[in-house]
Amino acid sequence: MKYTSRSIPGESRTNERYTVNDNTELANLIISNVHLYRNQETMGHSHDDQDEVYFFVFGQGYMLIDDVAHQVTAGDVILVPHSKFHKVFNTGDTTMIFNTVYNRKHYTTWVDLTDDEIEKAYMDTNSFERMAKELEAKMKEKNV
Repeated sequence: MKYTSRSIPGESRTNERYTVNDNTELANLIISNVHLYRNQETMGHSHDDQDEVYFFVFGQGYMLIDDVAHQVTAGDVILVPHSKFHKVFNTGDTTMIFNTVYNRKHYTTWVDLTDDEIEKAYMDTNSFERMAKELEAKMKEKNV
């Protein structure tokens, strides 16, 4: 199987924030192709028992990992260790494209869920949500 990094087919979901295609062809890994729209952000979340890799393909913005913000642009790779809260912000003038790779055993089909149900399923109930909102406000003040 060969695909371009900008367009990987899969089970698709779209909302006002992004379009996500989850490719489930492999037995042990999922690759998600994400088109994050201009001035949008992903829902922050963490995984207790799995790492995740982000490959930034197009656009610019930043990625929050716990309390550290990393500026990202095409060509960047971010390794997210397990249990670390993470969230992506598109600060560019165009749609940002990135791919994520993670363990298939954690894959759930989200197509039939509402955004609120997805957010509830993903959000860590500890202080990371509050911390992310505080850091997001600081980053916007600095125009990052």
